Amino acid sequence: DFTYTDASISLSQKNITFNGNGKTLTYVNKNSAGNKGSGKDERALLTISSTGTVVINDLKIALGQTAASNSLITALSITGAGADVTLKDCEFTSNRMAVWVTGAKAKLTIDGGTYEATNGATVRFKATNGECVIKGGTFNQSAGNYIVNAETFKTLTINGGDFNRSKDSSMSILYACTTAGGEINITGGNFRYLAAGSS
Repeated sequence: DFTYTDASISLSQKNITFNGNGKTLTYVNKNSAGNKGSGKDERALLTISSTGTVVINDLKIALGQTAASNSLITALSITGAGADVTLKDCEFTSNRMAVWVTGAKAKLTIDGGTYEATNGATVRFKATNGECVIKGGTFNQSAGNYIVNAETFKTLTINGGDFNRSKDSSMSILYACTTAGGEINITGGNFRYLAAGSS
């Protein structure tokens, strides 16, 4: 387990396996100004800028206390063009996105684990010609945002998983921009609104 303050971690090696061994990376921000001034703290705690194959096993990322008045923290950001990233049995908790993919032609595979976000989508995919495959896992949204937000993508495949919204909201569990094109294939999974007022 490791707690780090006012910093971020970056993986840029071409091919890497990152075994978390069930340990937790906890981020604590003691600087009220954050990293963008005016009390704002907006960052990704772990960034993958690799263009190769990255496997992350059994890693936990947690958001601890922050002194910033406006805290928007993403657990994992994938920015590498063509990166092929697999998350296996990870546990990410953040108050923005749990996983955010922007690298062109990047591929994200999620196979098990738990992912939770509040101020942003749990999984946000904005990658030109990118692919996202969800084989399983638990995806929780406890505020008014999407669970999966596919803005720009080539294919989105959901073969399983539990997608749970636990707060009244008019926002959908799965959102895909109609102007971005792309193909969505859903062959399994449980999609639940746990709050009575949700639509």
